Amino acid sequence: MRKLETAFLSAILIIAGVSYLSYWWIETDVTPQNRVVDLWGIDPFSIGLQYGLSCKNEIQGICSGLTLVDGLFKLITNLASIHFTFIMQPFVPKEYLIEMCGVALGAGVTYNQIFFLNYMADYMQILSESAMSCSQFILINNTLPIYGPMFGRTLDYPGDVVLDRYQVIIRLNDYPGSGHSIIGHTIAGMIGYLTGINEEGLTIGVSQINPHKIDIGPGMSCVLAIRDILQHNETTEQAAKTFGDYERHTVGAWCFAILDGNGSAAVVELAHKIPDTQEVFNNTIKGDDLPFMVITNHFISPEMYPLSAHSQQSEARFDALLHEIPKIPYHDLSSAINLLKSHYDPILKCNNPGHRTVCNHGIQPYHGTMGGFIGVPKTPMAVFCLGRPCESDFYIMTFEPINYLIGPIT
Repeated sequence: MRKLETAFLSAILIIAGVSYLSYWWIETDVTPQNRVVDLWGIDPFSIGLQYGLSCKNEIQGICSGLTLVDGLFKLITNLASIHFTFIMQPFVPKEYLIEMCGVALGAGVTYNQIFFLNYMADYMQILSESAMSCSQFILINNTLPIYGPMFGRTLDYPGDVVLDRYQVIIRLNDYPGSGHSIIGHTIAGMIGYLTGINEEGLTIGVSQINPHKIDIGPGMSCVLAIRDILQHNETTEQAAKTFGDYERHTVGAWCFAILDGNGSAAVVELAHKIPDTQEVFNNTIKGDDLPFMVITNHFISPEMYPLSAHSQQSEARFDALLHEIPKIPYHDLSSAINLLKSHYDPILKCNNPGHRTVCNHGIQPYHGTMGGFIGVPKTPMAVFCLGRPCESDFYIMTFEPINYLIGPIT
């Protein structure tokens, strides 16, 4: 049944996206410079309103597609998204709900559509076990140690050839009482982030886990959890503790990779609950003394390993990074970018772009890479591409008040 649900979901996403593809090409400039949104405001509503107005076409397009996904969600779960919103809303901080209202008003869509969008990855996990096939790594910059360790990740989604036109880079500037400024990689309309770095250098990314013995339960969405922690924490230790103690438990099962400006790294493995219990399972793997860390779409600690399914694709991308990272004696920003572009297939033992490579060329409608993100916490700055890393230009984004976007870089 799961495979059938996955096929239905992927097909609907593709059909919905393709329906709006011609609209995108005609109405929207999708170059990276025009998909970077710099948000300034005095309160959550003004931030949301500016966001909605800035990305109106993008948000309307993806929300129209999500209407079809909502229909499938109701068909499979017998639960309309509006009812799901009522279940999940208590787990979301009030200021985020106010910001979502501003986004909805600015974009000309409903509040429920924006809330639904911020749980999109979590809905997909409910429907199809895993929505993302992302690869993450943390490694030492031993060419220029002054810049400290680097975090890197690919963002993979089903229907990537369509969804990549809806991804944006947000620079959220702090406002009174908001906490830290953030540079985040996300989907237009999401106020949370799939990856982000804050002004203190704290960097967090997420990989979705294929649940094996894990139930899906109510909680905070993964993207809102990342934003919440980036806004209110400065170090890996603080972030890992917050994930581990989270009262607003995240929905489903996730691996969060964390790196800070002090060079401290960790991976937090988190699962909502195990059948017949109410316990939240989590484990933190410290990486301070390791030359590198690798995360794909399965748990890696002995405590959590049995709880997730281990697909050939996830294992292969894990092995590909284990092969590619050690063979480079000196790492720097250039090698981190090249890792995101990697086409090494560990099964074929050669370069062969496909669904088992870090730069994932999955056969549609399956998962493919739609973007890349590198965090350099000590600077702090973000390096990103929108589109497959092997085909796209990379840009640098900083927290400077002016000239904060640099690129494309070589």
